[in-house]
Amino acid sequence: MKSDDLAIKLTNVHKKYRLYSSPISRLKEWITLGKRPTHHDFWALKNIDLKIKKGEALGVIGENGSGKSTLLKIISGTAWPTIGEVETNGRISALLELGAGFHPDFSGRQNIYINARLLGLTDKEIDERFNDIVRFAELGQFIDAAVRTYSSGMYVRLGFSVASHVSPEILIVDEALSVGDDYFQKKSIDRIKKFRDEGVTVIFVSHSMPTITRFCDRAIWLREGIIEAEGEAKEIVNEYQRYCYRHTFERLKLQGTTDTELKPEEQPILEEQVWGSGKVKFTKVAILNSNGEEVRSLEQGDDVRVRLSYYAFEKIKEPIFGLNIHTIHGVYIYGTNNYNIHPNTIEYIEGPGYVDFDLTNMILHKGKYFLSAMVFDEPDDPYWQNPCDWHNQAYEFIVFAPTEAHGLVAFPGKWSDPKIMDNESEYGVPAEIDLSNQWHFHFLDANWYKPEKDKGNIKYSWSKGDASFLILQKKGKKSLKLKLKAAHPKMKKNPVTVDIFINDKKIGNYLFADTSWQEVQLNYETPEKDQVVKVTIKPARTWSPADIGQVGDDRKLGIALSQASFI
Repeated sequence: MKSDDLAIKLTNVHKKYRLYSSPISRLKEWITLGKRPTHHDFWALKNIDLKIKKGEALGVIGENGSGKSTLLKIISGTAWPTIGEVETNGRISALLELGAGFHPDFSGRQNIYINARLLGLTDKEIDERFNDIVRFAELGQFIDAAVRTYSSGMYVRLGFSVASHVSPEILIVDEALSVGDDYFQKKSIDRIKKFRDEGVTVIFVSHSMPTITRFCDRAIWLREGIIEAEGEAKEIVNEYQRYCYRHTFERLKLQGTTDTELKPEEQPILEEQVWGSGKVKFTKVAILNSNGEEVRSLEQGDDVRVRLSYYAFEKIKEPIFGLNIHTIHGVYIYGTNNYNIHPNTIEYIEGPGYVDFDLTNMILHKGKYFLSAMVFDEPDDPYWQNPCDWHNQAYEFIVFAPTEAHGLVAFPGKWSDPKIMDNESEYGVPAEIDLSNQWHFHFLDANWYKPEKDKGNIKYSWSKGDASFLILQKKGKKSLKLKLKAAHPKMKKNPVTVDIFINDKKIGNYLFADTSWQEVQLNYETPEKDQVVKVTIKPARTWSPADIGQVGDDRKLGIALSQASFI
């Protein structure tokens, strides 16, 4: 890769910090000129080699303390590497600590000038952009209040607005926006997307994995100061989430040794999640993978076994066991029991025991879910309100999946290759276009404005210039009939010519000299069977309502269509 194509290049970058147990220990080391060191070295970054292309959006992810902010500071130039080289190619704007440099006793207006100068703008540039900065921050009358009176959200608004009007070539964004309200966060993200679309190189740190996936081309995962993984954003996010979920639930895994096994009373169950008559008690609920290992994380498509260990304090004839699965938002997505869903009559239970439920090819999407377990001594449908024991959404588990998640479950399926339809009359395209029927607008291409009505209550659409639509030409029908009008302000002196095409073959033209509706009829080839055709209308010139005094209507209009059919 040529250096001219690179916005940023880091070579063998390391960053070391000296950590002291207290300010006194730092003073002791200073007094002894370092002969009696009282610090220990902490390497925040180690052996970082990174190339970022111009116009690329790079996501940086990792746990707290992994070195993300240190990396951004080194790239932005507010910190220096202990070892290694950093090369940047372009004007940098870093949104790290928004509002750094604001004077609390100065007004927002005054701080705009102070902060913008620190970011490299001249007074002339600030004057030119001042109104845009104020408008984007949406602080209203507070722009002239002292910033010490601002909330944290207002502080972020002003800081981001100033920093984002620097016109950077490289934009560096830390999690600074997380303090803002939802509306301003979205507005800020849209602003950053605009920069990216304009070719600005963006480095984006976030703990929001969906944002990284949607926003970034590529991502790096930092772990303990090193680049653990680098590649396509979606793949790196999936890999990082797997690590996070497994790391979080490692302590909950039961690997079969008594030293690590969680006792029933240590299971993560809240008191209000459990109720029942007590005739039967669950002593343990375990999720097992296909190897029989107890887990709290699963892969989409796994075979899963749920084991319900119980103690029946009395003999229960024909007990009913059940399971439910909910999303973390409380959406009920699955339920089963051995009574009427997956019937299996159990003669009786008494004392200790367990039952298994086997779920093959688990099709949940990636995410967090809650499992409920219940047992009844008799049927209680439809509401099942009197359990012996019910553990409601008490067992959290994670599902991983290699693909994007849409909806709740991943049903197996397959798309076919495109095929040509033999009977085009079944294609769904109407044999007559009439824009009084709202659905017919669906068969017009993107070069038409939305339908409107004229004074005679005729519904029609204006073309944006050249425009097309689909229509079914039935067997034996050869004449295309159109209801059209033009409205060019100078058309009486200079009539408007409209050329008409079917399947890109010109079949004729028509001359419009006034603004009345015209019925245009042109012949085409007679088909031997029903066929769908594309009709294209090409006016010689367009006009704008603003030209005749309609303020605010800057549309460029070509020809108006109301109806079309073959006769």
